[in-house]
Amino acid sequence: PRSNAHILYRLLFIASLLYLMLIHIVLLIYFGLGYELTLERVRHGLMVFFGSKPIHDLTIYFPLVVLPLIMVFAPLLKRLFKRVMRNKGMSRLGILFVSLMLIYAVFPQQNRILKDAPFVGVSQPLRTLAKDAMFKERPQHAPTGKVYTPPAQVPLSQDAYGIKHVALIILESVSSEAVNHQVNGEYVVAPFLQSLKDKAVVFGDSITVIPGTSKSLISMLCGIYPFVSHFAFESLTVPGTCLPKLLNEHQFDSVFFRASTEYFDNHSGIHRQTGFKEVVSPEKLLSDNQDVTYTSFAGVDERDVLPKMSSWLNKRKNGKTFATLLTNVSHAPYALPKDIPEVRLADAEMYNKYLNTVKFSDGILERIFDVYKKQGLFDDALFVIIGDHGESFGEHSQYGHLYSVYQNTISVPLVIYNERLKLALKTPVSDAFYSGVDVLPTIADALNIQHEYKVGYSVLSPLPERLIFSSEITSQLSASVIDGDRKFIHYFGFKRDDYFDLATDPREMVNRIDQLSEEEIAYYKNAIHEWKHNVQHDFDAHFKATLGSDYYMKWSTESLPCTFKDIMVADALNASPKEWLRKCKVTSDRHHGH
Repeated sequence: PRSNAHILYRLLFIASLLYLMLIHIVLLIYFGLGYELTLERVRHGLMVFFGSKPIHDLTIYFPLVVLPLIMVFAPLLKRLFKRVMRNKGMSRLGILFVSLMLIYAVFPQQNRILKDAPFVGVSQPLRTLAKDAMFKERPQHAPTGKVYTPPAQVPLSQDAYGIKHVALIILESVSSEAVNHQVNGEYVVAPFLQSLKDKAVVFGDSITVIPGTSKSLISMLCGIYPFVSHFAFESLTVPGTCLPKLLNEHQFDSVFFRASTEYFDNHSGIHRQTGFKEVVSPEKLLSDNQDVTYTSFAGVDERDVLPKMSSWLNKRKNGKTFATLLTNVSHAPYALPKDIPEVRLADAEMYNKYLNTVKFSDGILERIFDVYKKQGLFDDALFVIIGDHGESFGEHSQYGHLYSVYQNTISVPLVIYNERLKLALKTPVSDAFYSGVDVLPTIADALNIQHEYKVGYSVLSPLPERLIFSSEITSQLSASVIDGDRKFIHYFGFKRDDYFDLATDPREMVNRIDQLSEEEIAYYKNAIHEWKHNVQHDFDAHFKATLGSDYYMKWSTESLPCTFKDIMVADALNASPKEWLRKCKVTSDRHHGH
């Protein structure tokens, strides 16, 4: 008869195999198809699967590296120790000791590419075959021959509006739905932003190209579609001339103010590549020994940054300035500063916390306007206010923002404000959906700066009819196209595609895919494939030319001194945010040779 220990061993062995299969399924779904596996990619996939809970590295290495090794060597070790020790108890201790040594030997190598790990390397051909099978749809013409061709670029106007200062205010995780939230018929979440509506040049909705801050920064600052990948290769190199660099060439001083750490997702690299002359971040405040209030491990209270903005502007009153500010508090975990009481804005607890942080950000926006007024710069300043992405709270079974292309995740407010510009415009601006790639050409147009741009349009001129594209961050799960009020979501074979009429169904509750003809479905699918293929192809060529053919290997945890996983673990361990931010800065400076 089998002993209880033997049965337990068999059960553990089966459980381990099932866990190993789960890991591979997660990788196949989220990040593994056809790509080499990195620890960072595996970690992000698991965090999404398990609801963004901290994932310890050992939970990755045990099933992918240690477990397969033990499974291979355990029978050999068992025979070896039986012969040497001739004692069953000592034999088991020996196997345990060797297993622990394997863990000890493998665990420190956590920044290595996982492609050579047992089972992972074996599965690579299978994953490649799976990718080829699931993504065999290459861009093809629709059966009717109808193919989407982007409309020609509209020439920028030659009008000068006397604007000397540009303020680009990026609201972290703020959706159009949030700023339009009402209680008893009143805009209680963003009352200041709503007060700008009548005097704003533009007050509408913009569609985020990819719902992640790093990617949104690239689309807004560079006027291009970002690389559709979880990894911000753009922090290493960016094609073309981005807005800060362009304005620097026209005698503007540029600065990026941020309440969140500049080292998360290598944002510091994005600042360098886009051309900002100066960055003011929590790390800068720490180095200046300024007292700050930490709201989370991602950053500080925005009110701590505003004195720096006021001082910076005061020194440049007689010049021209381009100041960008990225807020922080409205990012998960939606933590208000301790001196701000939480009020009831929604029934759902987490959504209520989120709306309270958006309300706080609205107050910060009003303070920024006051800073420009006190410095005497308000009349000559162009304010561009935009969300980087929205947020999901269970709608369509989605949470967070990275992996969704529904409206609550990709539709963000866009407000352009300058009263003199409002009066000077001879034609009304379009009330259609805008795109994040429109920010650069719009600012260039307002400043009468001629610039060759590829995909965006100035919203100060009548917009042509166009398709507006968006993708979740992996490029493998879903992508959407908006055509007027028609929205089509393509799932690349994972499930049935969606079609919504946003005019009558803005919350995307009813899938009307059956109302589209086969030709219309093919047209939208082909447009999405063509768009994604062109973006990836152009970036792939640029990255290979600038970083080398092995550029994917250059993005490892060594390039990410402060990752989301680090933030979550530090938060769980209740570590000192001040020390954590110092660690981020030291690690990043060492990596970049500063």
